[in-house]
Amino acid sequence: IQLPAAPFWGGQAAYETVLGATNRIILASLAAYLVSQSFDVWVFSRLKRRFAGATCGCATTFP
Repeated sequence: IQLPAAPFWGGQAAYETVLGATNRIILASLAAYLVSQSFDVWVFSRLKRRFAGATCGCATTFP
């Protein structure tokens, strides 16, 4: 987007609209990833504490 467009091309505004939001999309994706990972760790730590000693039958079947 930093380089000037060819003089005959009329789609520069649409191009900038679509690709101009890239930084916001990357930042939002990173934030969503961090939130989901934190939630995942929280849920599984709660499950581990709740079922501390219980084992699944398939966990010992497949090494």
